[in-house]
Amino acid sequence: MKSTGRIVLGIACASIGIGIAILLLGTLFSGGSVRNQHNTFSYQDEVKDVTSINLDIDFAKVRILEGDTFHVDVKNTTEDGLHSEVRNGVWYLEDKFDDRYSMNFFGLRLPVNFNGFSFRSEVDLYPTITITLPEGFKADEFNIEFGAGELLTDNIDAESVNISLGAGDMTIKKLTVEKDSRFSVGAGSMKINRLTAKDVTLKSGVGEISVNGEIYGDSDVDCGVGEINLNLEGDEKDYNYIVDCGIGSVKINNRNWDFTAHESIYNDNTKGTFKLKCGIGSITLKIR
Repeated sequence: MKSTGRIVLGIACASIGIGIAILLLGTLFSGGSVRNQHNTFSYQDEVKDVTSINLDIDFAKVRILEGDTFHVDVKNTTEDGLHSEVRNGVWYLEDKFDDRYSMNFFGLRLPVNFNGFSFRSEVDLYPTITITLPEGFKADEFNIEFGAGELLTDNIDAESVNISLGAGDMTIKKLTVEKDSRFSVGAGSMKINRLTAKDVTLKSGVGEISVNGEIYGDSDVDCGVGEINLNLEGDEKDYNYIVDCGIGSVKINNRNWDFTAHESIYNDNTKGTFKLKCGIGSITLKIR
């Protein structure tokens, strides 16, 4: 494809991505007025014999913290708004909010306000879910599928993780993964303050992913229209790099690639390989 064609295609794709992001955020922040008239129920549950976590939430304000037991506390929800069950060692937590007050947007369930845009407090707009895990708990698998809202976690320790964010904000203070891990963002923002992991997959649509910490093994970083920022400990020569850049940009420390650049860099005695694929957005990798 000629340069002009690539530019036109890039602008078109970026416009579509921005449009989707605006629609998601508009739907999120205008939602809740009608649905929330019925969200006055509170719910608590304490479970045991947990080896893995499976969290599937369409929209809420979620806090995951350390304590003494496996416990969930839900407020501002409907009577049957959350399903909590331990099955074969897996603790399943899934919201079940009334579909009359939400819409399905490409598989993502989001709140809808039939009275138009309104400014309301977060307490009014979101169900609030507080999940407590015993201090020192290490999960076999820790899976999070989060549609929209706000999620904040303390320490997560697991053999493997799979974390997906649609829209909204997610902050993970500390995450330690022994085996493989996968992270994906649609139109939201994911921040991991301290990550220790290997064989990592990071994928961003029109959203943003920011990671600080250490990554080993072979990792795939795929950025569409958004941006991915990695600030890692180590040395640039500790890794191999395979760069595949569309009309966006890829930066590794002081080296830059943009506009249909392709390059493979191999070093001796490496800890792993980074495959960096960027469409229209940007990938920044700092290793120091």
